[in-house]
Amino acid sequence: MAGPRTSGTRTRYGLREAILTFAFRDLQASALVSGAFLDNDASLGVSRALGDEETGHSPAHRRGELTEVLDLKLDRATWEAPSHPKVEVMGFEACRDFFIASPTSPVGEAFE
Repeated sequence: MAGPRTSGTRTRYGLREAILTFAFRDLQASALVSGAFLDNDASLGVSRALGDEETGHSPAHRRGELTEVLDLKLDRATWEAPSHPKVEVMGFEACRDFFIASPTSPVGEAFE
């Protein structure tokens, strides 16, 4: 897997890597879905470098015009295959219910 090549790409790569680590390790996500506009090469490059797979296209509006988003998915097994830098999360236990849908969390109502 090729690494990021420019400073901006390295920053986006590192930020996305930290978010994915948090989602899979701390939130116990089984898969994550995302997307990017077809002409957003930087975002798509970072997503592909981290293992995202294309799952289709969706219509989207951007600046009042109809366009397409490339739908992406990253599952836990793909994420866990390579090693990743250590990410430390502080204060998560105090706000766990906010992130994980449960009967006591504000997000849980959306899944009932």
